[in-house]
Amino acid sequence: MINLKGKINWKVALFWAIILLAVFLRVYNFNDWLLAKGDQVRDGIKVSRAFEGGVGDLPLLGPRAGGTKLHLGPAYYYLLYGSSIISGNVALPTTAYPNLIFSLLSIWIFYFFSKEYFSKDWTMVLTGMFSLSYLAIEHARFPWNPNSTIFFSLLFVFALLKIFKLGKEKNIWWAALAGFAYAIGSQLHFTFFVAFPVITIVFLTFNYRKITRFISWKQAGLFFLVIIFFYIPVIVSDILNNGENFRLFFSSISSKSSEHSFFKNLQKDFYYFGKYTFRIITGYFGPNKLLHYAGSFLVVIGLGALIASLRKESDVNKRNFLLLNLILFITFFLVYIPLAYSIDKPRFYLPIFFVLFIFLGLIAQIIVGKAKSHIAKFSLLFLAAVIISSNVFFVAIWFRELGKSTHEAVNPKDTIILKTKKDSAWILWEQFVFSADKLKRDCPQGNIYLSFSKKVTEFEDTFDYALTYTDKNLKLHAFKISENLSFDSTACYYYIFRNGDEMPKDLNKYSNQKEDFSVGSLGILKIEIKNSDILDDLSEAVKDPATSELEEDSGQNEYWKDVFQKK
Repeated sequence: MINLKGKINWKVALFWAIILLAVFLRVYNFNDWLLAKGDQVRDGIKVSRAFEGGVGDLPLLGPRAGGTKLHLGPAYYYLLYGSSIISGNVALPTTAYPNLIFSLLSIWIFYFFSKEYFSKDWTMVLTGMFSLSYLAIEHARFPWNPNSTIFFSLLFVFALLKIFKLGKEKNIWWAALAGFAYAIGSQLHFTFFVAFPVITIVFLTFNYRKITRFISWKQAGLFFLVIIFFYIPVIVSDILNNGENFRLFFSSISSKSSEHSFFKNLQKDFYYFGKYTFRIITGYFGPNKLLHYAGSFLVVIGLGALIASLRKESDVNKRNFLLLNLILFITFFLVYIPLAYSIDKPRFYLPIFFVLFIFLGLIAQIIVGKAKSHIAKFSLLFLAAVIISSNVFFVAIWFRELGKSTHEAVNPKDTIILKTKKDSAWILWEQFVFSADKLKRDCPQGNIYLSFSKKVTEFEDTFDYALTYTDKNLKLHAFKISENLSFDSTACYYYIFRNGDEMPKDLNKYSNQKEDFSVGSLGILKIEIKNSDILDDLSEAVKDPATSELEEDSGQNEYWKDVFQKK
């Protein structure tokens, strides 16, 4: 930041200020403001078993690919397990650390990837916008297997670019790194698994004359060897189950196909790409379709700028940079056509996240080249500042809503982001932990019965996990108001609800409202059973919060310890 003459380089100083802000927004109140629902708890339970029982309790398969019975590889669980071992606990924030780390590393990778084509100044501008994208910050702040696909997508294309830039003697480790990026990324999201082999084949086809110059059998073998190594658990699982997950892969492809016509799918695909392009770049949350189509227009302009730049570029390495971005974007666009009516979620656009900022750089480069004036350059820098400010604005709104929800009930209708997400409430890990600690102090005998209102049923597993992850001896049961349950005089009964909601009419009929307390949007009422006419909806046995859809798959729930028990 300070040159040899002792003067401050304000460009570099501003760049580092932006990067530090991006880091701050990712780590600020990270543990307390963690978002956690069913998927996060399911993963936490898987990891806690291995944390307590050892590596033998690590699963051979990972989470399901959304909407199918196919299981991804278990790499995500292994990352969480490593995080828990290092941290020494299995609290849900621990399971989010890998996503946080990969999000921070993606900024570094994006900088060096962009620098392969753009000048240092434009690289800093693009990296600044990329690092402060609202969606990038959001997906760094909660545990979920698709969240790190931004990093692994970037790492894969960067490694592939380096392979064709360096000689055979120097790119051996880049080949291993490409294999690693694909092996992990393909176990995080189904479309990553499908799309990146296509991307690689198409890129190699365009460079077929140079393959023997840059890739030897040694590099190719190492690439596949790394992938096979990280897929050993999946291979073992399929051997044990006669290829069941392999067969599910093909059935999953057909099950994800749309029943709509090709042209309707194409139209919907184009619209959603525009919607999420605009959201990724600006952080905008809202239903304004005009802005969504503005994003579609930006996609067209970006593709046009990329193709125009590719046609004019004579430098081989820069051509490969442009070609990779083009192939990556087009491949995902085509892959999503048959899935067009089911891709209205940010996670589907994480693998192409960085390409959209490359579009912006190419558009800016062409405008500056055509205009050849300082006015055009400063106008574009001003626009970049507006984009950064827009994203920071939405992050600030999100943080304000999160912070508010920790001490008062938040009505989704009075919010911006929560209303757009169509969730019932912000209920954070901090609130669950505080509530769980209070319940355990209030009920020292550790025999707890819980009933949840409809508005917070989705958080039931999270609450259970907050109660039990540090106390495995706790007896946890569920019951429903207005039904018959054998009264347990040694137990404590609580009704969990969203603050501001009406209490069920049957509550007074069967119980006395003893006392209540609230933690933001989460309300807890301790009740005293009047008689024995309330009945549980499960069994009177201890409730096991580990029951999940993963456990229901016959032959799909093996752990490493089971491998050596098979006859």
